[in-house]
Amino acid sequence: MIQSFKMAFDTNRISTQKIREIIEELTELGVYDSKTGMVSYDNDDKVLEQKIIAIRSHIVQKH
Repeated sequence: MIQSFKMAFDTNRISTQKIREIIEELTELGVYDSKTGMVSYDNDDKVLEQKIIAIRSHIVQKH
């Protein structure tokens, strides 16, 4: 099943540099579409899903 979500950032709480790093990580994983700002991935790929969850958790933990 394909899972999709829109990446939204509170720019008051997260630096522009950090946002760029997050987008770069998601792009390297091949899940970020810069045209739509959406992250889409096959959630049957548990390794990929865990990497994305770790990136999202890192955002929440730091901010």
